[in-house]
Amino acid sequence: MKSHHTFTTSRILILCFTLAWASTAVPVFPGGHVTAAPVPAQLTDEQFWKLSTTLSEQDGTFRSDNLLSNELNFQYVIPELLQKAKQGRIYMGVGPEQNFTYIVALKPAMAFIVDI
Repeated sequence: MKSHHTFTTSRILILCFTLAWASTAVPVFPGGHVTAAPVPAQLTDEQFWKLSTTLSEQDGTFRSDNLLSNELNFQYVIPELLQKAKQGRIYMGVGPEQNFTYIVALKPAMAFIVDI
């Protein structure tokens, strides 16, 4: 019984090492980079409705809505954010207040604020 267990453990270890090696040997993105699809100038009513319904949770009663931020220093990251993020892309944020500040600073083509 012990030899069967050792054999099975050895096979699992060999499989794990093989998968680990294969995952480092195969490039994830051919060519080294991925290009984004162009951002539409605007969404149609149908596209917006589909996004709203598929990204939203079911209707219901919620005990509270927190519309305030307890973050006092969120604006200090804006200079570095402007250096790293490109304007005209898509912005996705979580939470209320700071996102509006970031959206104004980054000037994205489209913005989404989601709550998880």
